[in-house]
Amino acid sequence: MDAPALPTSPADAPTVFVSARLRCRHWVASDRAAVLEVYGDADAMRWVGDGTVLSEADADRWLDVTARNYARRGYGMFALEDRATGQIVGFAGLVHPGDQPEAEVKYALARAWWGRGLATEAVRHLLEAAASLFGLTDVIATVAPAHAASQRVLAKAGLTRRADRVDDDGARTVVFGCTLPPAFEVHLVTDANRHLLDRVDDDVFDHPIRPEYLTAFLANPANLLAVAIADGTVVGMASGIAYAHPDKPLQLFANEVGVAARFHRRGAGAAVLDALLRRGCELGCREAWVATEVGNAPARGLYRALGGVEDEEPAAVYLFTLAEDEDRGG
Repeated sequence: MDAPALPTSPADAPTVFVSARLRCRHWVASDRAAVLEVYGDADAMRWVGDGTVLSEADADRWLDVTARNYARRGYGMFALEDRATGQIVGFAGLVHPGDQPEAEVKYALARAWWGRGLATEAVRHLLEAAASLFGLTDVIATVAPAHAASQRVLAKAGLTRRADRVDDDGARTVVFGCTLPPAFEVHLVTDANRHLLDRVDDDVFDHPIRPEYLTAFLANPANLLAVAIADGTVVGMASGIAYAHPDKPLQLFANEVGVAARFHRRGAGAAVLDALLRRGCELGCREAWVATEVGNAPARGLYRALGGVEDEEPAAVYLFTLAEDEDRGG
């Protein structure tokens, strides 16, 4: 499948943060030259990966991967612009090498911009964005033991040293990490805390909460509802039902996932669905399943990110109207 298209110009690229000297934004196709310049510096690249400079083919693949990361997670590598001139000074981002669970900070500056404190400024603001924009609660960074300058950057930006990684060949990697404050709290709704639904963003549920419907929902212990709360308001939800069969173990059907537009790509959908799946497991569900439209790329990306495996058999959905809904004018 082709990678999603990157924006065509820096002016059209979404901004991740603006600091005193930097604008951090999504990559655009024309960033390819700057990527090759920064990651083609042999002296700088001796601290990155296996020390090999980036080839043109590598740059093309990296732009494709970054576009896919934006679509899947909402984040990836970003460009750092000098606010005064708009010139690219380097790159920084949050990635998952080898699909590791932790988001990892990566950064590199063009040689002309070294020694000005820009790396610390970028990483510090990137950590803030990781929590406030992307809903991340734990971020790491890895660095070579001999790269003292990068270790100082990470420490000044607010990361602390953790246990080193030791590979099978004995090679050691220094690991820094930072636990971030959550942008929201996740709760399972019960009759005792139904007041959590007193304030709900307009675009989380399809319709306003009806007290009588909520009472009926909560009266059935098989019905499950997880919500994400930010500043006392529901900004995300996942609902489902743990249902029994006469011929197979208990299963969980995840019925709906809804997230307020202002919390899109901030981890709220993943958090509430994960809470729903965990509760289903506690109840004894052996499997869980969810359906979505073929064209709903964000939902499909979310389900894959949580470990869901897409059924190879195409499915068709049929709707039966059993009664007219007078409450909605139908």
